Order: sequence, then C-alpha cells, then structure tokens
Amino acid sequence: EARLEAERKAEEERLAKEKAEAEAKAKADEEARLKAEEEAKAKAEEEARLEAERLAEEERLAKEKAEAEAKAKADEEARLKAEEEAKAKAEEEARLEAERLAEEERLAKEKAEAEAKAAEEERLRNQLNSALETSTIEFKYNSAILQDKSKETLNQLVSIFSEHPNVNFEIQGHTDKSGKEDYNLKLSASRAEAVKTYLVEKGIDGNRFTTKGYGSSMPIADNSTNEGRLKNRRVVFQIVDPN
Repeated sequence: EARLEAERKAEEERLAKEKAEAEAKAKADEEARLKAEEEAKAKAEEEARLEAERLAEEERLAKEKAEAEAKAKADEEARLKAEEEAKAKAEEEARLEAERLAEEERLAKEKAEAEAKAAEEERLRNQLNSALETSTIEFKYNSAILQDKSKETLNQLVSIFSEHPNVNFEIQGHTDKSGKEDYNLKLSASRAEAVKTYLVEKGIDGNRFTTKGYGSSMPIADNSTNEGRLKNRRVVFQIVDPN
C-alpha cells in the first residue's frame, strides 16, 4: 500500500509538472505571437504614415499646379469676358431699344383696340337700352313662356346682336319679391334660358350667351308697389369678357 501510494503521488507530481511546463510554453508562445502582431502592426502603421505623407505631398504639388493653371485660365477668361460683356452690352442696348419701340407700338395698338371695343360696347348698350326702353321682355304669369309682344322686342335684339358678333352676354333673369326665393331663383333662371333659346332659334350663336337667375336679390325698384314689382320683373343683357 505504501508503495502504491508513493507511485500515485509520483504520478501526480509528474502530471502537474507536465501541466505547468505546457502552460508556461503556451504563455510564452502567446506572448511571442502578440509581440509579432504588435511589431507587424507598428510596421504597417509606419508604412501607412509614410504613404500618407507621400500622397499628401503629391496632392500639395498637384494643387499648386492646378491653382497656377486655374489663375492663368481665369485671367484669360476675364479678358475674354470683358470683351464679350462690352459686345453684349451694346447688343442689349440695341435689343432694349427695339423692345421699347415694339412695346410702344403694342400699347398703342392695344389702346386703339380697347377704345374701339369700348366704343362698340357703348354703342351696343345704347342700342339695347333704346330697344328695351320702350318695350320690355315679359312672360306669361308664373311661367317662362314668352309673351308675343316680347318676341317682337327680342326680334329687334336679334338684329342688334347680329351687328356685334364678337360681343358675349350673360342673360340675367330677375323677379320681384313675391313668392318664395327658391321658386323665384328657379323661375328667373328658366326665363333667362327661355330668352337664350329664342335668340338661338333666330340664328344667334348660343355660345355667346350664358344664363343665370338672380331671383329677387337685385331689385331696381320698390317691391311694395305694383309699378316697382313690374320693373323688378326683368331680363338684363350684361356684356361679359369672352375669356
């Protein structure tokens, strides 16, 4: 038993020694590896630093060269630009003078056209007022059916509209204050549309007319009297811009 115990202890000591030696070798190997890595890293960093310095110097020289070339180019461009600007200035002055003359001509033309248009519209208004002054456009009671005498008035307007083919109108229907306003709006719109339909049937281009019913919203006389209500029940031709 003593012998076996001694052998066991000897074996444990041998194994412990081998383990310690293996650990020491592994530690030494690791330290050697880390040192080699650090040296390699330091060498790489130094090479990178030197390469960066070389590239920086190349970049500085290239920048100086580019700046010198750019300056020479800028000087030449400035000279050419000055020549071009002088030429462009002369051309611009000539162009502006031509535009000024053209604008004067355009404004004079527009003024003449506007005055001619205003004169035509004024003459047209006078013709309409004259035609509607002695006779009105009337409808059968509570309807949009034209009275026969109103057709005679509209026939006069057909002749007037034919003389002014480039003028457009809004045909406005109006009522007095009698009745509910919703009904008045519908009735006034129907009457305006009836007038348009009659004019179109007589050969006037329907695209020249728009229609709208205003009900009793725009009275021109007192709705509390028969005379006033009669004046308020009317059709108006409002000249509008074709655009």
